[in-house]
Amino acid sequence: RNEWSAIYSSFSRDPGRVVQHFGGEGAASADVTLIDTRAMALEGLFKWEGPYPDLNLPRFAWAREGGVTILVREDVARAKLTLTGRSQFVQRIDVMQGGNVIARKSVKAGPFTLVHDVEGPIAAGTTFVCTSEMADRLSPSDARVTGWSLISFTITDRP
Repeated sequence: RNEWSAIYSSFSRDPGRVVQHFGGEGAASADVTLIDTRAMALEGLFKWEGPYPDLNLPRFAWAREGGVTILVREDVARAKLTLTGRSQFVQRIDVMQGGNVIARKSVKAGPFTLVHDVEGPIAAGTTFVCTSEMADRLSPSDARVTGWSLISFTITDRP
């Protein structure tokens, strides 16, 4: 169901509506999956939260323990990936494509930004998996297991 949702969404002018139509875990609403005009999460995000101005926190979604799978929705000739988030621990954040690590950043607990210039073009339908080295329960009363939260994942053209 999530794969069909992603395929239809990649061609739609209103991907949020497609995602809502298909429903299901990982695609429960447009807020859960649509990240950027060129990217959407197929799986791995909990529901979006915030913003929380009193805590100086922007809108974010906790990443599930296995990582976040992100689908590229359109062809990009030369791309720069920017992953912005907040880590729970001192750890490593990886971006993988086809099972290979293409970008890696050691981060401290707190906000981080990982920027990577992709070699060669990215075709629509390409997936990236963003993972963390560590994960734990958010709190004794919250069973969600995570190591980081996603604030944004953008794909921009580069010269």
